[in-house]
Amino acid sequence: MGASIASAAPVPDPAGADSRASIHVQATPSIKVVGQNVEITLPGDEARQVTIYAITGQVVKSLTIHPGTTSIDLKSGYYIIKCDRLSQRVVIR
Repeated sequence: MGASIASAAPVPDPAGADSRASIHVQATPSIKVVGQNVEITLPGDEARQVTIYAITGQVVKSLTIHPGTTSIDLKSGYYIIKCDRLSQRVVIR
């Protein structure tokens, strides 16, 4: 016997709101090295937390950045930059 699958239509909300769940998608930040700086370009309209780690795991900087491009000056070395779910390794020469 074949199984049948019924799809449920959204139930109208008495207040007039749509009862379907909305999905919030954040655009991915862009991280690039420019000279002795790391430039982080943050799309969208929400500020986000950025943490920069030395290759040893020590936190070098932790800051909140706002949409647009933020330039962060770093000494020569290897770093891991985390912003939301994005982690990127960078080398400053």
